[in-house]
Amino acid sequence: ANAIEAIAIYETKTNLAYKSMSQTERQEEEVAENASNKRKWESKHNGSLSQQNKRHKVSRAHTA
Repeated sequence: ANAIEAIAIYETKTNLAYKSMSQTERQEEEVAENASNKRKWESKHNGSLSQQNKRHKVSRAHTA
């Protein structure tokens, strides 16, 4: 029973802390997480992105 009570108290404190955070802080946290995810995605797909950029540069050179 003590473990269950401890978990319930922890969850209550966590919820209160989350609710007390301003919406701006939560948005900043979300923006930081999105930026981190974008960096991870870019590092995984970096080769294909650089190839696409090269193709665009070549096509621009032909049109100029």
